[in-house]
Amino acid sequence: MKKIVFISLLCISSVFGFRLGSFELTPEIGAGAQRVNVNGDTRNYWSAYGRVWVGANNLVITPQVRYTKMDNDYSNFTNWQYGFSLGYTLDLIAFYATPYVGANYSHFSEYYDDTLGYNAGIRVQPAIIPLSLGLEYEYQRPHNRFGNSHTIDGVRFNVGISF
Repeated sequence: MKKIVFISLLCISSVFGFRLGSFELTPEIGAGAQRVNVNGDTRNYWSAYGRVWVGANNLVITPQVRYTKMDNDYSNFTNWQYGFSLGYTLDLIAFYATPYVGANYSHFSEYYDDTLGYNAGIRVQPAIIPLSLGLEYEYQRPHNRFGNSHTIDGVRFNVGISF
């Protein structure tokens, strides 16, 4: 039974994404738990994301999209982010580690004007299992509807499935 599960995971992980020599193409979807600080008010939020890791010679570029629903005592709004990250994959025998930095166009459903968001993080992926874990810092400074700028930054823990 263990062999069947193991072989199934290998097949699932190589359905779309693959690493062949120095080339990588790995789509990934996942969810994140984040602790966000909005001008001194700290909250916990959930997010969902999708990325495609594309690269050669361990250098990867990652188109990405992220959705976060932010709600607190007085407002509920969403934050969609679209952008790219650039990273370098380290092959550490049993797993891959990819430190990366990126920039996103950040669109808020209300209360804030659209802005740029910046992120930096590390993604760790076992060599055999189609799972990825990540730790990421995010920073953005949008203006609210009254023209005041707010700092929104936070740390996110991501869990994703690479396929």
